[in-house]
Amino acid sequence: VANLLVAALLQENWDLAGEMMKRDRFHQPYRKQLVPHFEAVEQFGLENGAFGVFISGAGPTVLSCCEPGKGQELASLLGNEFTEMDIKLLQIESFGSRAIENCELELQGKRV
Repeated sequence: VANLLVAALLQENWDLAGEMMKRDRFHQPYRKQLVPHFEAVEQFGLENGAFGVFISGAGPTVLSCCEPGKGQELASLLGNEFTEMDIKLLQIESFGSRAIENCELELQGKRV
């Protein structure tokens, strides 16, 4: 299932990717009860353009995946439906991690 999911994503076969995401038998079936409103968000997302919806890491973040160019519309619909939740439109980082020279960060009010 994991191999087919990766292949489907690489081939932009969104229907197959969504189908493989639904076949998880190790994580989501056990964790979804721990994330309030997960099933409502999942159903709404799938009915409104997401090809897959899943719990990120240990939760409580829920990610909805949709075809390129459809994210803003889905985020808007989710925001209108689930007004008590923070909805953020994210972009996939396609370059991986990078080292940045002379980068200043602020942690707990201190520059490092």
